Amino acid sequence: MSQITDLPININKLIDKVLELKEKTFLVPPVPKIDISKAVMTPRQIAKRILLISAGAVTATGNMIESGVGATNIVINTANSTGADINTEEFDNVLDSKNTVVASTAARMLGQIANEETAHLIVYGKFKRDANGKLIDNEILDPDCVLHKIAMPDTHPTMADVSRMVTKVTKVLKMLGIRQQDLLDDIMQASIAIPASIMSMASAAAILPPGAGLPVAFSAFQGLMATIMNLVSKIAYVIDGVEDLNYLPMIIQSDKLDAILVNVNAALIAINVILDTIDGLTKIMPSFPSPPGLGNEPAEAVKVTASADPGNVSITQDFTLVSTASNGSWEYNYQWTGPNGFSSTSAEVTVYGGMIQNGNYTFSVTASDKKDSSNKATAEVTVVVG
Repeated sequence: MSQITDLPININKLIDKVLELKEKTFLVPPVPKIDISKAVMTPRQIAKRILLISAGAVTATGNMIESGVGATNIVINTANSTGADINTEEFDNVLDSKNTVVASTAARMLGQIANEETAHLIVYGKFKRDANGKLIDNEILDPDCVLHKIAMPDTHPTMADVSRMVTKVTKVLKMLGIRQQDLLDDIMQASIAIPASIMSMASAAAILPPGAGLPVAFSAFQGLMATIMNLVSKIAYVIDGVEDLNYLPMIIQSDKLDAILVNVNAALIAINVILDTIDGLTKIMPSFPSPPGLGNEPAEAVKVTASADPGNVSITQDFTLVSTASNGSWEYNYQWTGPNGFSSTSAEVTVYGGMIQNGNYTFSVTASDKKDSSNKATAEVTVVVG
């Protein structure tokens, strides 16, 4: 049984450690945390509210929709008909053991949970009031307010639901700050990366020789798109589990709920503002023309030239074969072929002296687009040896 008990404890420890480590890596000042630990009701207080909400007797914030003694009297009459001896006045006080058991059974039989007293009896098993006549329902501060032998057991499904609610809401509130912080960090990084990519694209077009700047522009464009898409990918991550915040009104003390909700709504609004910023960034994407080979427009046909340096050599002299490709996606695969089984996949390749005899030799190079192997071109160059 201890292993089952240890499981949620170890899970929570793991979550807390991950969040703690994550907070240490933030680039921007930390977002204020929303702490509900001192505002959460006790498990039995939450269970009682759940019963009352289910019966339509209270709102989610704990306000009674109706009050009266009608349902209570029904329980009393039913209890009395099955052996109890309770009058209306006595029902407001602590009942003796026998009458408590009978009244509790009657309440369960009838499902009469139309006011606080009947719900209280089911969850706590007894009535205990303070000096002002108010029901005591904080089982943590006053364990004696629960008669465990007839109260709702700790293993009851409703109590399990209560535990899950509190765990989920607490986790989501922690993650809300983490996600907000993550997005702020990403936007800060993007504010640096996006202008740098734009400047690289502009410089490649304006400064480098025609054609030579296109690979640089292509790389900058890819970086720009990756930065923006990284921001977009975080959107679904933000909303994961947010719906669990709907449990807040069910687990927070009524007098503290408004203050908590103000902070939660402020965090949600802040995240919406961040998402609007990301949305604005995505709208600039169509304003950047895609480099050749990207987008819906077909790439231009690949062109390639071949040359030798030098083109006339002695039998012992080295020479270099040079290929220059253009168009397409500006990323290429090369394939050289030549005499005596000569082969190379480099754009430039050195042929060492002594490898071939005197004569005229033709070398051929094919450049194919890495994005589309069918888009290719071939060129030849003749080298005179001797």
